Amino acid sequence: MNKKQLVVVLTLLVGSAISMVVLWGGARTALMEWLPLSSRPDVWCEGLPLERCKEFPQHCREAAYCDGTRFCSEWGGEEACAEEGAISGPAACCPGLLPRCGVVSKDGTCDSQLGTPARPVCRRCGDGVCDAQETRCDCPEDCDLSRRAGGPPPGTAVPPGRR
Repeated sequence: MNKKQLVVVLTLLVGSAISMVVLWGGARTALMEWLPLSSRPDVWCEGLPLERCKEFPQHCREAAYCDGTRFCSEWGGEEACAEEGAISGPAACCPGLLPRCGVVSKDGTCDSQLGTPARPVCRRCGDGVCDAQETRCDCPEDCDLSRRAGGPPPGTAVPPGRR
């Protein structure tokens, strides 16, 4: 008997032994400890209806678009919060951050992003500082020039270099 034939015979013997253990059942848990298991089912959270989203809590969570429409979203299973500048959704914004929508459009007006698939972004609004990522559209309490003396009314073009 050559090496290839020996490998085939041994493989068949080991396979038969594993089959017998599985059929007998008693040692199934021991067998399952070393067999590779799929870490996640074939679930496409983004396409699930909300009522089915909760069936897969380790993989899917409810989230919301900027217009408030709720949907099922992919979730990595970590309880970590969404940091500043991250898209909120399955993970809530970290303490001190707020989920905000709105961008400055090309003509300088505010686009609320309603009716779009945009998702809220975590911002540190309300601290009195218009940070680099904040705009008057998503963080008006910090960046809206109309709240400052002599500023233009809301929704008008902002002078270059200012937000």
